[in-house]
Amino acid sequence: MARARRIHVRFTGDIAIISFVDARIDYDQDVRDQLYSLVEDRGCTKLLLDLSNVVHLTSAGASPLVGLHRRVTKARGQLILYCQNRVLI
Repeated sequence: MARARRIHVRFTGDIAIISFVDARIDYDQDVRDQLYSLVEDRGCTKLLLDLSNVVHLTSAGASPLVGLHRRVTKARGQLILYCQNRVLI
């Protein structure tokens, strides 16, 4: 059985806008692979992570975001975290 998508990716020009479906972000290998693939396989160097739907971000869930930042930086790109009017715990 296929797993439900945990992120939604759309493009505006050359910017990949990534939204998280779940309100809680914990470590998920599939999400990590999807995020890394945007940089490594698709060549995306401008990413905006929209955390507006997220209420809780665990330290394990932050780990792939740190890895994504490293990959984007290595590709000389830019990663922006966006969270409108929300406090993450």
